[in-house]
Amino acid sequence: MGCGSSHSDIHMDLEDMPRHRRSNSDLDNEFEISASPWTMDSDSPPPKQVEITPETLEKYFELEKEIQSYEKRHVMENYQVKTEQLEKLEQKVTQLEECENHLEEHAMVLQAVVDADSDNDQSVKQFLMEKTESDQELTAEQEAFVDTLNRQEINKTELITTTKQRDVLRKDVETLAAEGDKLNNLYEERDKFLDGIFGGEYGSELEYTLEKELDMLKEQKQQVDQAYFKWKRSNVMAKQATSQLGMGVQKWKDLPEVAVSDLEQRYICAAEARNNFLAASQNLEGAQRYLPNLEFPYCNKEEVETLNQAITYIFTDMQTQERHEHAMACYYATYRRAAALCQWFDQVLNKTISRDLSQLTDLCNTKEALLRRERIRLIRIKVREITGKDVEYNIDAESEIDDTPMNEDRVQLFQAAKVSGKNGNLAPTPEMAPVPTPVPLCDLAPPPSNEQIFGKIDELRKRHQEEVEDFKKGQAMNYARMEMGLKEKLNERRNRRNLRETQTRMLEALQTSQ
Repeated sequence: MGCGSSHSDIHMDLEDMPRHRRSNSDLDNEFEISASPWTMDSDSPPPKQVEITPETLEKYFELEKEIQSYEKRHVMENYQVKTEQLEKLEQKVTQLEECENHLEEHAMVLQAVVDADSDNDQSVKQFLMEKTESDQELTAEQEAFVDTLNRQEINKTELITTTKQRDVLRKDVETLAAEGDKLNNLYEERDKFLDGIFGGEYGSELEYTLEKELDMLKEQKQQVDQAYFKWKRSNVMAKQATSQLGMGVQKWKDLPEVAVSDLEQRYICAAEARNNFLAASQNLEGAQRYLPNLEFPYCNKEEVETLNQAITYIFTDMQTQERHEHAMACYYATYRRAAALCQWFDQVLNKTISRDLSQLTDLCNTKEALLRRERIRLIRIKVREITGKDVEYNIDAESEIDDTPMNEDRVQLFQAAKVSGKNGNLAPTPEMAPVPTPVPLCDLAPPPSNEQIFGKIDELRKRHQEEVEDFKKGQAMNYARMEMGLKEKLNERRNRRNLRETQTRMLEALQTSQ
């Protein structure tokens, strides 16, 4: 990024530079506004002249601070991430609604087979209590009915919780859209303000160079920022899922200790396990939604689907020790792999994403400070030219602009529903199951590629490098053109001098001959 370090290094003709500046909002075109600063064309009316006064510099600095207050909240990045999530949750709600109708029809068919006189709104608990009080084993048809009733309850819970998350996201997206419009308006206001000061052109070649480099860096940083947010949120959801799997495993482990005659407590134990497993499944699916193009090395889509199948049969699996142990093997294996997934996330975040984000943030902050200082210098010169006054400015005042990244907002997590016990009391929460032994780092799944993490960030870097090289070539050509122009002028001057000398000699010869 050596271009633009000093005026003496740049030989670009002012006529070769774009006449109109392009703001950062060109990189954030998720928001539609009526007058975008980057869509200005050659037919645009001339910029409105800004009255140059000693307060002009203060006005510019206030605009910069207000813009940065929005940028540090990652308005654009959050808007894009949450918009993507909202679209996926809308699709999930539609699927759950369709599944609800299908399960209702299936339950009615099975109900007619197992007990034509049963209540249409019978719950899993009611049916189990009714059929097991006589110590009779469930028939195959009755087990199928129990599984279907359980799936109905699971689907209903998923629909309620997913709908709530969707509604919260809708409000967040509306708020971020309004803030994004405000930020774009501020970009536009700053561009018009600078255009008004410098007549629609850049104040200097250095300003143009720094802005171009900053635009490219911010485009790269925006992708890394989004990657960081998505991976961070996915990691939080995976950790929540691991905790819930541990709670479910502990409840399922406690089930055989409950007396067979205590039907209600056995149901509560199994229901608590189910609800924790269900919430864990939802959080694992949520983690995958943030990174849809990535294949998880642990708890991938197929494994989560296996967990969901096991949850469906949980109330029939509780009937015998053999089935209970088989289900336990499935639940505990998922618990161990979820813990390994969290390890893997931590490795990728700490060793790759956070490092790259920190480097890009430092580069952006440095380049942004250089651009801001150059604009301040140019405005001070302009004020002195127009008013004859020097604007006092303490460069240390720039520290007032806080470059510390804002904390990301809280991740929406799926919570396990509580189950009421006798007399309406909630069942006691069990202690967490023993934490699985961490996977040795040498055995942990390899990290994904940079393209899988950041998208096509390497293409951005390559494009940036090509543009820098093109810029340097342009400088060299301009310099060569300037040198050639000087040589032509020297040749013309030499030819004129030679011509004059020839004419002088000819005149002298004529005079001598006479």
